[in-house]
Amino acid sequence: METHTKAAVSENGLPDEQTLRAALESAFTAIDGDANAALDSEELARAGFDPELLLTWLDVNRDGKLSRDEFVESLMELYSADRASSMWNQKELQRLQELLSGGSVWGSRTVLRAINAPRFELISLVAVLVTALCYAVGTLPELGNEPRFWLNNVEAVFTVVFLVEYVLRWWSRSFSLKYLLEPTSLIDLLSFAPTLLSVLVTTTTVGPMYDPMLLEGYDGFVPLPDLQDDGFAFLRLARVLRLQRYVQDIRSFRRFEAALGFNPLDVQPYQLEVARVVSSIFTLLFVSSGLIYKVEHLQNEKLPDFFTALYFGLTTLTTVGFGDIVPVTAEGRLVVSVSILAGIAIIPVQLSSLAEAIVNRGSSGATAGAKPLQGYASSATCGLCGATGHSPEANFCYNCAAPL
Repeated sequence: METHTKAAVSENGLPDEQTLRAALESAFTAIDGDANAALDSEELARAGFDPELLLTWLDVNRDGKLSRDEFVESLMELYSADRASSMWNQKELQRLQELLSGGSVWGSRTVLRAINAPRFELISLVAVLVTALCYAVGTLPELGNEPRFWLNNVEAVFTVVFLVEYVLRWWSRSFSLKYLLEPTSLIDLLSFAPTLLSVLVTTTTVGPMYDPMLLEGYDGFVPLPDLQDDGFAFLRLARVLRLQRYVQDIRSFRRFEAALGFNPLDVQPYQLEVARVVSSIFTLLFVSSGLIYKVEHLQNEKLPDFFTALYFGLTTLTTVGFGDIVPVTAEGRLVVSVSILAGIAIIPVQLSSLAEAIVNRGSSGATAGAKPLQGYASSATCGLCGATGHSPEANFCYNCAAPL
């Protein structure tokens, strides 16, 4: 049975001690996905925490796991001493506060644990990629009636999936109104709103607007309206923005890696930057190509489908510009101009961050002979020289430069 204890919040943003213990007990249960009374690194990463940071401060027994007593008693001590704000970064405090206050609505902790599971993240990723492909294929003018019929049904199924996911994420936040205004929430809303809007408009405003050709051969079964060319299809381009959810920070990327079957603790900062570059380029190219197709295909015979627009967008953003395709409308030229400016503004910044991460990784071993940092608990012991007292972010020993 789920515990519904909500910790009161004091002026400094930390829970009131009177209800803190019960809230921490409930938070431990929410994170403990394996229900084995111990939190390991993967469970902490899936819950959105930095495992190394939590284990450094809370793992009293130094066994690489947090027992219920370690989790509760250590946090009680930290909070009672009012030292948490100086030890943890703001994101860790916010994440813990979400767990401590997440029990105000029935089932919110259970839902939170479910949506943080790697399998859930993987389903969400597959849904984004499949619907992106369906949108692109649906623009082909030579597409037959039967393929279009099945594309409609695939779109309808994944619209329901996105809707359910949106409700679950809101539920996990105790139906907080603030959540609805967060950027990720607005992007999630755009994942299913266009299709629902299309169905609503076509069935309530002007009556069912079915393509008669789609009705042939289906024995009286009435399919959905033609969702591949309904005037709202281009809004589905925003779905690819959901990919940015997985590269927001190292914790989000670790959950994504766990969904793919990798150990979250093996994730390095430079890998996150590589993923950000790839995600940004793909998102910019896909969205710009879709918008170019939307504003040009009715008046430009050289842009009959999304894939041709993708080719044009790729040659434009890479400044190759063969000249075989040019925009003929003012809207098309505007989209091209904005896309080029966006590419100039976004891609160099991402590449700069990637270069910095690679340089930092290469220089991590150059700190041999340095003195240990004071005030840090031993997050790792060097297997070569036995030195302790490393920073939680350290990848190499400060004494002998051996990998930790």
